Amino acid sequence: MWRCLDLRARAIKLISECKYGPIKQIQLGRKYFVGSWVLSGFKSLVLRKESITEEEAATIGFPEAFRLMCIKNSEWIGANEREYSRWNQLVRMIHTDP
Repeated sequence: MWRCLDLRARAIKLISECKYGPIKQIQLGRKYFVGSWVLSGFKSLVLRKESITEEEAATIGFPEAFRLMCIKNSEWIGANEREYSRWNQLVRMIHTDP
């Protein structure tokens, strides 16, 4: 069993180094139960200049997309990364486990 966990950890590390877009990160994170990938995808969607498209919202789920847009439009985003712990709290509130 421990070898499987070691193998999983190595695979997660290697795949984490790949440059996937935020939607793919969320999809893979949900599929393989890797919360850090989901959170990274959410963060990328919130911090990018473009809004979440209708297609992206359909892919990640409209409730999550709506909450991400609320975070994106909130005033605290202007502080950027200063409130990192606040960011994690907000994103974890909207993250629903697969």
